[in-house]
Formats: sequence, structure tokens, C-alpha cells
Amino acid sequence: MNDDDYRALSYLKCEKEEFEKIRHIDEYDEEFWYARELMKFLGHSDWNKFKKIIQKSKLTYGTFNSDSYSHFYKIKTKKDDNSNINQENYQLSRIACYLIILNCKSTKTIVLRLKSYIALTLMKAENKI
Repeated sequence: MNDDDYRALSYLKCEKEEFEKIRHIDEYDEEFWYARELMKFLGHSDWNKFKKIIQKSKLTYGTFNSDSYSHFYKIKTKKDDNSNINQENYQLSRIACYLIILNCKSTKTIVLRLKSYIALTLMKAENKI
């Protein structure tokens, strides 16, 4: 690896650390992410458009596993801490988040970096780098 590769990996590590900051742990010690927080993290602002990415990701997951329910768990959350208004949301597993990132358009820098991180992680897992 050359200096540019190491510099790129350090950027990717920062993005991953930010991604981990929006992670939650439930009462069963299972990690999850809220879709609306992920949406903002990825630079999206339109929930209806982001839901289409979620649906596409669910279909992608469904092509190799029929149990998308536990990875894309539909819930209601409060609009904000001072509100009694509920809004549609999802609890997402790590694989669900990765599929959503992969299904996002690559027009935002953070999405490009996270896609690169996912690719490098897979390559590392396959002992390719």
C-alpha cells in the first residue's frame, strides 16, 4: 500500500467511527441503527425518498434471505424529545445499514467513502488486501 492508500483508509476509518456513534444497543445487547438517524448521517433529508432506498435494500436482502423483518424492523418513534407525535421509523441491523448505503446514490462524499469502506472490509475479509 502506498501513502495515498493509507490516507484514504484513515478517512474511511473516521467515517466508520461516525457511523458507530449513531449505533444503539437494545435490552438484549443487540446493536441497531434508527433509519431516520442514518438518513441524516448520509446527508438525506426527504424521508419518503429514503424509504424507497430502504424498500430497495429490503428487496436486495430478500434475494438471498427471506427474513428481512428482523433486519428492517418497522417501528414508531417520537418526532423529537419534546413531542408526543410519533413518526414512522425502522430499527436496522448492520447488514441493513450496509445495504442501504450500497443502494444510495453516490452523489454525497460520505456515501462514497462508506461504500469504499464496505468494499475494503469485504476484500480484507477475503484476504485480498
